[in-house]
Amino acid sequence: MRSKQDLKQDYADFFEVPHRLKQLLVNFEAVAANDPTAVVVDTDGRTPDQLADEVLKYAEGPVLNTINTDAVIRDDGAHGHFPTEIHEAVDWWIGACLVTTLKAHQIAVAHDGRVTSLLVHQRLCRGAINARHYACTVLTLRVAE
Repeated sequence: MRSKQDLKQDYADFFEVPHRLKQLLVNFEAVAANDPTAVVVDTDGRTPDQLADEVLKYAEGPVLNTINTDAVIRDDGAHGHFPTEIHEAVDWWIGACLVTTLKAHQIAVAHDGRVTSLLVHQRLCRGAINARHYACTVLTLRVAE
């Protein structure tokens, strides 16, 4: 890390904040245990290019699809038609962006009980848990009234 020229604070925090790695591992293991689509990738002894190739083998189509952010991200939320304007990866992306933008280490997430909202809720939580090195703890409130 000392030779890294583009060192950011969250990289340093990864090593300096007590128990950061442990919390990240707990979060990742919780997602992997509860998500049938989760894939654990062994990173030991692999170059960045090898890891990228491995990850791309498992990447779903929608993850790589772009969205028109000007049309979809507006009025303090994500709005659009599924799957033409919004796809499954948007929910994950919003969760990850929320955590990294706010530099949050804990968030609470709820949904309104509709089946589609439950799916959005689950993907948003996964994105938040996996957001960079923030080791964000996600409290799921389930159905909000």
